[in-house]
Amino acid sequence: MGVSFLANVIQIHDKPTEVFFFPYSRTWELLVGSFVAYLSIHSIAKTKFEKIANLLSWLGVTLILTGWILLDSKKIIFPSLWALIPTLGAACLIFAGEKAWFNRKVLANKIAVFIGLIGYPLYLWHWVLLSFVRITEMKQPSSWARVSILVVSLILAWLTYYFVEKNIRFQKSRFVSIGLLVCLLVIGSAGYLVELQKGYPNRHKIEENWTEGELGNDVFKKKGLISQQNCIDKYQKLFDKDAVSKELFDYEFCLFQNSEKSPTALLLGDSHANHLYAGLVMDTDLTGGNLLNIGIGGCYPFVDLTFQEEKCQQLVNNSLKMAIETPSIGTLILTNRVFKPKDSSQFKKLFDSNSRTEDNFYFTLQNSMRKTLQQLLDANKKIIFVLDTPKLDFSPAECVARPWRLSGQSFKTPCASSRLEIDEARRKYLDVVLPVLNEFPSIQILDPLPAFCDEAYCWAIKDKKLLYRDNGHLSEVGAIYLGEYFQHEK
Repeated sequence: MGVSFLANVIQIHDKPTEVFFFPYSRTWELLVGSFVAYLSIHSIAKTKFEKIANLLSWLGVTLILTGWILLDSKKIIFPSLWALIPTLGAACLIFAGEKAWFNRKVLANKIAVFIGLIGYPLYLWHWVLLSFVRITEMKQPSSWARVSILVVSLILAWLTYYFVEKNIRFQKSRFVSIGLLVCLLVIGSAGYLVELQKGYPNRHKIEENWTEGELGNDVFKKKGLISQQNCIDKYQKLFDKDAVSKELFDYEFCLFQNSEKSPTALLLGDSHANHLYAGLVMDTDLTGGNLLNIGIGGCYPFVDLTFQEEKCQQLVNNSLKMAIETPSIGTLILTNRVFKPKDSSQFKKLFDSNSRTEDNFYFTLQNSMRKTLQQLLDANKKIIFVLDTPKLDFSPAECVARPWRLSGQSFKTPCASSRLEIDEARRKYLDVVLPVLNEFPSIQILDPLPAFCDEAYCWAIKDKKLLYRDNGHLSEVGAIYLGEYFQHEK
């Protein structure tokens, strides 16, 4: 039990996917149940704990509810230490036994017992069905679709329990075990073969309306366009050590055109800076030939911005200091996403209820931006500020024609957002950054909007090229397209 638990805790940051799915790092949870079973049949322990059965039961309920509330967050990596909360909660409930009031009145209810009996097949069925529908719809399924899937999952789980599990679970014939093992090997081999073949060439193609570009972050990451380990190793001191893992999550950006040479330009910002890298590296006149990209998702590239998370401010301050002190870095390229103070948790932390206004947010932002630009110019650095790319009001996945969809919807046409709505969404952002930029005439301003927009629409697809990988980030093809546009506009 101890070895399994330590494997979970030690490896969770390096191998989060493996720790979540592999048995060796989850066995401790099952062994906790085995320990409870041992105590339950041990007469001394059983007699001793029967006196506090109700306390144990309610403690278990509290732990499970606490886990449900606390663990529903993208910031928490699971299982890790957090898995102790629901695991110990379940152990307390089970060990409390049938004499505890909650167990006797609630868990012994016929409906609860029924859910318990079909619990495992229900877990298996709902996961597959929800995942399949999400894949085919290319977005979050509608509420009615999710409710329908839940109902279907309940029916399939009952059928599985009644006709499969009950007949196999207590079956003593060795042929059943052999048959199950053969099925497991066949299915596993089929999946492995599909992986090796990268699918099958004769399958129905879904990319009917473009020929270049990919959706999502997976391909972007696999191509080394998110982070490179040699870059992290070299510039580790810039990052908060607690924020950077060896596996490199999507919100950490460190890319180096040539790690054996000194950088000539620094691209600093959030994910909206990172998605420009693939296009900017081609422009040696702009970057000097060796571009370095540093950043963390959601971090503005401005010094002493008090409402940013500590890891953001440490990275930005350290990166700007490094750039100023590095003679080879002659150019700073800064950019970030459109500001959304109402959605910013950092904004809520900065101002109390009496002073939490957007004006305070933008005033603080402008001062930090102004201070950053002045420091860089005083250090004789060239500054290029790239305005944010247009954000689509839909997912480019909606522009995909799939062979089957639950909703029956065809792909979106035109694959574009209204230019009027894009301009309105950018208005406040431009009202904040342009006055500050105009105070420094030597700063070069690059605007991506004309590359993607005409008078009526801002396009996700152009010339059969998918330019966006999601509604706010460019694909590699889109980044290269924008880089070529900037070169052409010089």
